[in-house]
Amino acid sequence: MRVVSWIVRILGAAVALILVLLLTFVIQGRGLATRHITRPVSELAVAPDSSLVPRGEHIASIVCAGCHAPELTGGHVLSGGHENYMDIPNGPKLGIMWAPNVTPGGVIKGESDARIARVIREGVSFKDRPILIMPSANFHTLSDRDVAALVAYLRSQPSVEHLTPARAPNPLAFLMLGARVVETSLTNPIPNPIPDIPEDSSVAYGAYLTPILSCTECHGADYRGGHQGQLQPLGPNLVKLISEQPFTTFELAVRHGVKPAGGMLDPTLMPWGTFANLSDVEVRAVYEFLKSLPR
Repeated sequence: MRVVSWIVRILGAAVALILVLLLTFVIQGRGLATRHITRPVSELAVAPDSSLVPRGEHIASIVCAGCHAPELTGGHVLSGGHENYMDIPNGPKLGIMWAPNVTPGGVIKGESDARIARVIREGVSFKDRPILIMPSANFHTLSDRDVAALVAYLRSQPSVEHLTPARAPNPLAFLMLGARVVETSLTNPIPNPIPDIPEDSSVAYGAYLTPILSCTECHGADYRGGHQGQLQPLGPNLVKLISEQPFTTFELAVRHGVKPAGGMLDPTLMPWGTFANLSDVEVRAVYEFLKSLPR
């Protein structure tokens, strides 16, 4: 009986230790998600103006509309998302998070150009707290001209007064943040201007554009395939695929969802509907960049 008693005590202590550890992670995660950011706001080297609106609209169509535009709007007015991005299909339920309305009638109302740019590139909300889910790490290297163009386009949209549900992470989301399974969208400050990259089909422009398209979210930081432990979906090894496929096959997959072996890609896993807005030059630049990477 004494042995059984010791076993029960040991198991009880282990369970208590695990619970304390989990609670610690939850508290740490909540602190990471709600902490106040005191960094200064850096002014843009390029001022947004109406001449930049077409460029901004194009950028919005390939990197913003997929989350911030309602389903079947027939355009790219970014009046708020159509799904809860914390309710992951076939994955964990992490709370509530909808892409907000970023028209002049939404969250950007009354905000400065610099603060809007900081949201995009640094992941700091208008309430001076870390944003969740938005891939600001991928937008961190957006040039000042492209950010100014995006801000100019956001301000040019029709003003839509539409509220999306308020952000509400649950304890599991805080647990994952505290355990560093996932991170907030917070990035480093941008103290210096980021120069523009010429828009051509070069490797240099592909290297600039490919991270902005958030390809790393599914295909891994080195584009060599998703890995166990990241959130779904796990994308294939793009470097290997590019080395085996001609440009025409790549273009059909990216902009039209046609698999190299035939059939269609799932648009909920590969956003080819959004990438249909990529220009010929952009698709070629992405292809040339991925092809330039060592296998």
